[in-house]
Amino acid sequence: MVNAGELHGLKFLVTSRPDPRLADLCKSFSTDAVCRLFDVAEEEIKGDITKYLQAELPMLKAQPRFAEL
Repeated sequence: MVNAGELHGLKFLVTSRPDPRLADLCKSFSTDAVCRLFDVAEEEIKGDITKYLQAELPMLKAQPRFAEL
């Protein structure tokens, strides 16, 4: 179903501590299907988190510690 394109854009987020079984399973995916957080530039990550917090928690924007998040 996914390979047939019926669920185009469907994404899964998997987080874990290092687990050899999970790592082996992920190795079976095509390289363009896996994005590892440590492969993404830190500034891009911070920007994404900031956008999310501003959109989902706008009441925190005025808080002095918001910039520290």
